[in-house]
Amino acid sequence: MSDSDDDFQQEPRFRTKSHTKKPVLQSIPVGHCLVNPKWKNTITGQNISKLFSAKYVEDLGVVDCQLGAHLYSVVLLEGDIISGIGTLKVKLAKCDEIRRGRPETSVVFLFTRTEMTSQYFQEYQDEIVLSSGYIIVPITQIDQVAQVLQQFQLAQNRSNPFRGSPKKSTERQKNLHKDILLSVTKIPGLGETKSRKLLKSFDSLKKISKARESDLKPILGPNIARGVEDFFKRKNLLC
Repeated sequence: MSDSDDDFQQEPRFRTKSHTKKPVLQSIPVGHCLVNPKWKNTITGQNISKLFSAKYVEDLGVVDCQLGAHLYSVVLLEGDIISGIGTLKVKLAKCDEIRRGRPETSVVFLFTRTEMTSQYFQEYQDEIVLSSGYIIVPITQIDQVAQVLQQFQLAQNRSNPFRGSPKKSTERQKNLHKDILLSVTKIPGLGETKSRKLLKSFDSLKKISKARESDLKPILGPNIARGVEDFFKRKNLLC
């Protein structure tokens, strides 16, 4: 299953000093992915095409799939793993080039964990996760690649329930400010104008309650300043 170029939005190319090719797509819709041509005419490539609208592109380099603007995947087969940690370090260096200038970039390494490769997992995990800050996911069969990639793409596009909405946060701040202003206006001798001036200088009711007459006088004048200090003394609000 292939897809048209119109579904992918491109951004200008740029080169690094090492001339490492970087995937250049800015946006990949959910359900689409870019695939390294080496998977063409393979069972894995066919499985990917069953779950994604796949587009084979030449300039992915060491990356096997690109699932989003900043989400990539590298598949480590038995042969890749047994060939040694040196081969992995080359792949990691290329991924670091992709991430350079793009700190939000994530790379998922799929580690084919079998009886033959299990002994290498800890070493690969240390290099990929601890040394490079990428993700490693063990898979037991190459047929699992497409499903794992689909889950990572869906997870990336889900909204984070722990991330507050900027709009709601701003509204909460506005409501809090109104509540504080209302409290200050209840101090004898203070209207809204003087209360705003006072909050601009002291920014909280607690700070106002601790202020001395000499601190309040430049803002409120001598009579009101004395009255505010006396008010808090009577209410026993001084700390």
